Amino acid sequence: MTAVPDDPTEATELTEPRGGAAAAGSGRGGPPHVSGARAVPAPIARALAGAGGEVPFSRFMEWASLHPEAGYYTRGSGQFGRAGDFVTIPARVPFFNQAVAALLADLVDALSAETAPGDAVTVVEVGGGTGDMAAGVLSAWERSRSDLRDRIVWEMVEPSKALADVQRSTLERALGEGWLIHWHPGPENLPQGPKLVVSNEVVDALPVHLVDVCGETPRETWVRLQSTAGGTSECGISEYLGELTSEARRELIRLFGSEDAAQLRAYTADGTIEARPAVLPFLRALVGEKHSACVVTVDYGGWPARAGTQRADATYRRTARAYLRQQRQDDLTAYVGRQDLTADVDFGALATHGEDLGLECLVYTTVAALLAAAGGAEEVARLRAAVADDLTNDVNASRLDRLLDTDDAGGLFKLMVQVREGSYRVQGRGC
Repeated sequence: MTAVPDDPTEATELTEPRGGAAAAGSGRGGPPHVSGARAVPAPIARALAGAGGEVPFSRFMEWASLHPEAGYYTRGSGQFGRAGDFVTIPARVPFFNQAVAALLADLVDALSAETAPGDAVTVVEVGGGTGDMAAGVLSAWERSRSDLRDRIVWEMVEPSKALADVQRSTLERALGEGWLIHWHPGPENLPQGPKLVVSNEVVDALPVHLVDVCGETPRETWVRLQSTAGGTSECGISEYLGELTSEARRELIRLFGSEDAAQLRAYTADGTIEARPAVLPFLRALVGEKHSACVVTVDYGGWPARAGTQRADATYRRTARAYLRQQRQDDLTAYVGRQDLTADVDFGALATHGEDLGLECLVYTTVAALLAAAGGAEEVARLRAAVADDLTNDVNASRLDRLLDTDDAGGLFKLMVQVREGSYRVQGRGC
């Protein structure tokens, strides 16, 4: 996840060139970098030691983000908001939630045709943060589509108990209005049958394999546990380039049809390919492999060029980075469990893995296009006209204006809709 700054001068984390300073921590061309006195939390240090003292960066990222005792997203809820590390779009731009509500309502109507009479459509939100998007969508539906109250069940998948408690508080009004909302620590117990899955700034936090293709053969970034000057009671982390894991190798072959470094170099601007094989099990756990489904993904990233790509708006490069107190951090192994680790989403890979599960990419566009189609320009004008009544309208108008700009945040954030089975399959133009 990352923030949507209020002030354009704060926009560097969204607009700075990817893979520049971030690549400095890759361990290429020098000895391993140790994170110094910033000790690794004991639970993660024990996990590393239990794995033999070294793991691929992807596993380290998974533990740093979701370790049940010391992970960034599971340790509490202080990461969100202006006092935390980032603020997401739903919390800052109410009109975004209205636009998403209109899109989801259309998809619910389509899925209703695939649902048994009398059964509700399951709407699954993954990693809902503090609950702002769910609250905004359900509030919009309460005003304009109250008929959906008896036709949907909103299922929140949230591994953090602390965040789930915050979400319950945020959604107190919707619960009082009669909207049915359930919480799950994982996707294992989600209802069977047709479902609509929605996520905002979640896929970017799935673990990535950092693959270097500068040499004769691809190599991968690994993380090693290393004692610091404090002795065995304090441990640091070092990175080094090691053997390519089988997961990364399979992902390269699935996406590029090759693991040959020379061929792969043609597709990367800086010699790095970020592979995210975790996308396939992520999708499979949410939608299974047989029922009708829609998947709506909002995140930052692009569709990098590779052989056979019909569209391309990006180039493979290293984008992995961290955020702490709204500031970009380039040392990915510092502040373990206390900083947000993220990397741009490869929407082409998301589409490919969706195809592996029978999901067809129906829409791929910018958030700017989504908001423009929903009447974003008119909303900005309305807010500007109402500034005299409420100065916060000017702030909201400025934020929305940035999301309508394809050269600003509105172009950096993308929307993808993937569908499987049913009559809605033929209603779109495809990606």
